[in-house]
Amino acid sequence: MKETGQKETEMSRQGDQQKHGISEEDSFHSIYHKLRTAHRRRFFGMLSQVGLSEGQPKIIGYLSRHDGCIQRELAENCHIKASTVTSVLTVMEKNGLISRAACLLDRRIQNVYLTQKGWEAVAAIEKVNDEVDEIAFCGFTMEERNATIDLLKRLYSNLKEDDSDTK
Repeated sequence: MKETGQKETEMSRQGDQQKHGISEEDSFHSIYHKLRTAHRRRFFGMLSQVGLSEGQPKIIGYLSRHDGCIQRELAENCHIKASTVTSVLTVMEKNGLISRAACLLDRRIQNVYLTQKGWEAVAAIEKVNDEVDEIAFCGFTMEERNATIDLLKRLYSNLKEDDSDTK
């Protein structure tokens, strides 16, 4: 019975896409998934060449704007579990990207700071971002590039969760 329901749902979805003249391969979901996967592979492949792993760029980026913040703030603003932040920071500290120091007001709290090597990683991340953008927009005019960015912003606006939706 479940199989019949799944087939009906699939047939309905295919019918909706065919009504709009879109094949499954050309659907928004399919194209977005391929784009996200290709971007992620390219971006993290290039970052791995400078010694950075997946969890680190987001944390380094946040620290570049909020150097000296506490670990809980990193977890909240990077949308990462506190335990994950702790393990990523341990590796980053071992690799010389960050240092941690006890807060002067509350010794139980640790402030996190980028080291010189961490600031160099900020520059490397920015360089990789620029290189991936150049690759992605190869053959685009500036007008097409700007139009693509505008369309992506609109898609994000349509899909992001509104605070009122979650209450």
